Amino acid sequence: MSAFYANLNPQTTVVAIDLCPQANLSVSMLGGLEQQRGVNALDQEWMKELRQRHTTASYLVNVAERVNSENSEAIDLLPYLTKPRDFNLYIPPNLLLLAGDPDLQELDRHLHSMANKAGITWNQHRNFVELHLSLQKSLQLLKQGLTTNLVVFIDTNPAFTAYTAIGICAAKKIITPVKADDYSKIAAKSMISLIYGPSGLASSFAQQASLTNNPQGPIITLPKIQLIIANQLTSYQGAAKAYRAMSGAICNQLYEIYRQRREVFAPKDCADLDAFDRSFFTEVHDMNTNGVAAAHNGVPIYHLASQTFNVETVDVRINKDQAVKAQQYFLSIIAKLN
Repeated sequence: MSAFYANLNPQTTVVAIDLCPQANLSVSMLGGLEQQRGVNALDQEWMKELRQRHTTASYLVNVAERVNSENSEAIDLLPYLTKPRDFNLYIPPNLLLLAGDPDLQELDRHLHSMANKAGITWNQHRNFVELHLSLQKSLQLLKQGLTTNLVVFIDTNPAFTAYTAIGICAAKKIITPVKADDYSKIAAKSMISLIYGPSGLASSFAQQASLTNNPQGPIITLPKIQLIIANQLTSYQGAAKAYRAMSGAICNQLYEIYRQRREVFAPKDCADLDAFDRSFFTEVHDMNTNGVAAAHNGVPIYHLASQTFNVETVDVRINKDQAVKAQQYFLSIIAKLN
């Protein structure tokens, strides 16, 4: 999505942040799995000493050290960014990447320990606030040094880790993909609870302010739910019946939450379920061959046409009509980001 947005807005600097240890987004952007292009590019980074990498883990290690030293200055993000265009000519030149890193998983324990440091004074609780503000402050510093607009896409894994929380606190809008199954129905509700619920991030920040007797301290404004994407729907003259039914059930569940807690959603006035569906939901059907070929070769969807790509030694022909449909899905999503 970040590549699609960057291609549509060439005068905007777009940054993609891969906060996932698997680094699938990074692999695809840097050339995909075809001939191991993306993997080889990342391996060159991952073989470096952690603090010298152009990755999320390297950035967050330096954040942790600065927070522990009680230095609240923002870290310059630019030295940690990679220009995917240098590795993959399909990627727009105005797109920058903060690459994923498998060491995020190990780093999570340290970040979690820092974020949960107990105490009753501001100095003892500053770690929690400064850690969660770190990426937001770095992005603000980056924006100040640009002569263009800045748009940031942050990709997280499903697990609610310490680094996921840092990413959420740096965002203004939440885009949530869900599959048409019972597990996604549960996960969508859990996501809202983890961020906005009684034991979620919102309550944690309020608690920090209360414990430090500093209600006017640097408390973050959490992002709003902007869009739910019903992902990988099976098509048969539209969404297949069972898939559409489950997608509808997830929409109904989130609409009930919207009625009770409108403050956690983007400010869209939805008088009924149909209006909520139109404003907050969009469907993306399974892209099948096109999706596999695009990810494997590191080719954004908008570059797909009637051509042949290699997938694991097999020549795969792109269906032009299906490629056009896939592009329309992305255009629909981007139109709902504002």
